[in-house]
Amino acid sequence: MFASELCLVARWEPGEWALTAPLIWQEPKLRIEVPTGFITDLASIPSGLRGSLNVTGLSRRPAVVHDYLYCVQTIQRPQADDFLRRALIAEGETFAVAQAFWLGVRLGGASHWYSRKPGLQPEDFVQQ
Repeated sequence: MFASELCLVARWEPGEWALTAPLIWQEPKLRIEVPTGFITDLASIPSGLRGSLNVTGLSRRPAVVHDYLYCVQTIQRPQADDFLRRALIAEGETFAVAQAFWLGVRLGGASHWYSRKPGLQPEDFVQQ
């Protein structure tokens, strides 16, 4: 479950946002803390699905953590994608919507996962 609110500020680059406070997911055996300054595009959705999947609703917090997991790569990609589905359901999305997001990242996320070096990079953060 999320243990913090999502605090974002719009960036100059259209579609980019930066965290102004940490975003925390807490379970008994899993804690994920996305740090202040992390840059996200929320949910990257193909244009054909944008009318049916809402990137500004219940998907925002799960999408930010999913972006973070794709950056740090401390877990395997299937587990990061499964986290997105679980977090969407925990936020109140229907199973069908969560499954659609999951399918999207399973089909379209590989290039992003494999194109980057694991771990946080300077470009993942707002430069002070």
